[in-house]
Amino acid sequence: MDWEQTKCYLFNLEGLTLADLPSCAFNLLSKSELEQCLCFDSEQDQVVHLCSRVLRRRLVSNALGVPAAALSFTVGSFGKPSVLPAQSMTTNRVEFSVSHSGHYLAILMTPHGLCGVDIETPDNSLDTTNILAGTLLSARENDFIVSASNRRESLVRFYQVWTLKEAFLKANGEGLSGLEKLDLFEYLDFHSLDGQARALSHWPNVTFRVHTSEHYVLSYLVDRDIDTLPFIKISPSDSIRIIEGDGHARP
Repeated sequence: MDWEQTKCYLFNLEGLTLADLPSCAFNLLSKSELEQCLCFDSEQDQVVHLCSRVLRRRLVSNALGVPAAALSFTVGSFGKPSVLPAQSMTTNRVEFSVSHSGHYLAILMTPHGLCGVDIETPDNSLDTTNILAGTLLSARENDFIVSASNRRESLVRFYQVWTLKEAFLKANGEGLSGLEKLDLFEYLDFHSLDGQARALSHWPNVTFRVHTSEHYVLSYLVDRDIDTLPFIKISPSDSIRIIEGDGHARP
């Protein structure tokens, strides 16, 4: 893994069951972590949460040159996870952010500054007409959504705004508690969220991308002005290989 480069990994876990996961997926986690992952009613949710814990451990292990089993993680007051330092760690720095929706799992890794990622699988039945005006969306954000030329575009805009807001808040550590206060139009100059929006002068170093597909909307950002933000899609079978430690997440 080229650890001089920020990367966003999108793991497709579709079709995977608990029986498909290797024993190391369970052995790498503590008893409390396993209990948290397996408390969900849906097996898909159990698989995604378990893979989330194991895959972030594998990626951080590769980045820091530390055995995956030796890593310990903590969670900040607003739910932002981070890796605890240990004597065996190298001088490499790692920041990461994790998000999942449906059978998709996104993990953003960077050696540069703060970072945040969010992914959502759209609910096509959602009514975006003044959906959250005056609550979790600013007036300008809501206007951007409802001014779309058709219902489909309005739905896409909603999820683009929502995921980018969450990515911003994950990066600064506020989490969902800051949704009401954040107005994207104070930070970004854009007409459409297609990943080409420009950061305003009072936050000139932020670099972000928004990926929109038929199945998901994903936004991620880094608090650094960098040329590229690689986006790497990983299949269910390759996800298993990385969990086993036999594969590395590479472009």
